[in-house]
Amino acid sequence: MMSKRVLIFTIIAAVIMVGVWRLRDSPVTEVEIDNNIDEVEEGALQDDKSYVLSVSPRGNKEIVCTADNELVLHVKSGNSEASKVIYKDYSPLSEDPYSIYNFEDYNIQWSESERYVFVRDSIYDIKTDKLIEIKSNVVFMWIGNKGLYMDNGYYYTMHFDDGYSNYMAVSRAINVFEEGDIRTLACAEDDKYFILDNIYMKNRFNITDDCLVVNTASLKYKAEDLQEIIYKEYRKMVNAIYEEKGIDRYEQPEHLIVNGSYYLENIKTAKMPL
Repeated sequence: MMSKRVLIFTIIAAVIMVGVWRLRDSPVTEVEIDNNIDEVEEGALQDDKSYVLSVSPRGNKEIVCTADNELVLHVKSGNSEASKVIYKDYSPLSEDPYSIYNFEDYNIQWSESERYVFVRDSIYDIKTDKLIEIKSNVVFMWIGNKGLYMDNGYYYTMHFDDGYSNYMAVSRAINVFEEGDIRTLACAEDDKYFILDNIYMKNRFNITDDCLVVNTASLKYKAEDLQEIIYKEYRKMVNAIYEEKGIDRYEQPEHLIVNGSYYLENIKTAKMPL
């Protein structure tokens, strides 16, 4: 009987030790105690104008925006804490209250392992202390630890009435960031663009069976001119549709308003493995 108890205790202890060893060997734990994270003056984080911009899903990392618009990564590891400036001159990409470019949840995004942080137009690698610029990205989203983004394109705003807007992004390429490297997933052919319409936080990229499903289309106008055309014509165009169909404008049916296809032609759907 005693030998069985000893055996059980030994097995439990071994499992615990293996678990501890794996935790210590994990990238996240290694990052937390890595010497790359230098100390920032404590006063910079406690200033009245400083605030927590984002907290990692595990809760042990946070990004603080200081009074100088610097982003400071603050990491807690056991009884120790460390901080480091990772981004300077931070501000939202838009003042439009309904655009994802103005949402903190969009401007700061954590990869699944929390090793990488997307910050507006860059990706910060916590382990190597590198800020990797992707300034030509239009729309970004993490798929696990892969960063998927539209590259070399445009982001269009369509306002119909106060508080009601639609957003559409088009790009010539879609790229993937993975383990510090960037690769091109696909390039649009001929005059085509990749299209994301009706964009909001929960409606960006469509991932099905580890594949990206995305529309391609040609634009009816030059990409660089389309936003100005939208400003001038979108409200007038939607009002004309209301009048033609005899719909009260205050009903605001989504299938009429939230749609960028008015400016597209030859729409097709593409599916590509990630």
